[in-house]
Amino acid sequence: MTNKEKEQALRLSELYKELAEKGTKFEYNRSKEGWGNHLTCPNLDSDLDKWRVAEKQDEIIDMSCLVGSDIDMEFGEGTYVAKLKSINPKVVSKYTSEKGNMYKECRVRQDTWLSWQGGECPLPEGLEVEVEYRNEGFQSKASTYHTTRWDWGHCGGEWDIISFKVLGVCEGWKYD
Repeated sequence: MTNKEKEQALRLSELYKELAEKGTKFEYNRSKEGWGNHLTCPNLDSDLDKWRVAEKQDEIIDMSCLVGSDIDMEFGEGTYVAKLKSINPKVVSKYTSEKGNMYKECRVRQDTWLSWQGGECPLPEGLEVEVEYRNEGFQSKASTYHTTRWDWGHCGGEWDIISFKVLGVCEGWKYD
């Protein structure tokens, strides 16, 4: 292996190390189109000056499952609490409350216990929640990334979720 090949291998390994640390993807510079995705990843034969690691961006919480639900929402800066009637992504104030008022900001109401009668998980991915089980009020805290795998239905057992509250947004997630 020549010194030039060793340098290329070292640069390539540093690029992959950066990818592992940031946990994101590679981008390729296509000159006219700028930075974007590529069908392959950089290798020993690549021009490494045309490759970079994309900055990690937070995942957006998909609020669509909350439209028409019984979950209380905080609109604006949390000053108005109501149900979410609709979302219109084509306008700036895209969140409409049950009263017809439109807001730029909307989030799930936090730190309020809600009774749960069973069914599909009522919350979108990306929220940290605390649940109470029928089993003597035992409480568990987890993100909905994991709780979507929980059984939110009721079978009459001691591990039925009987209430929950939203604590906040998980790391790596944000509201739109």
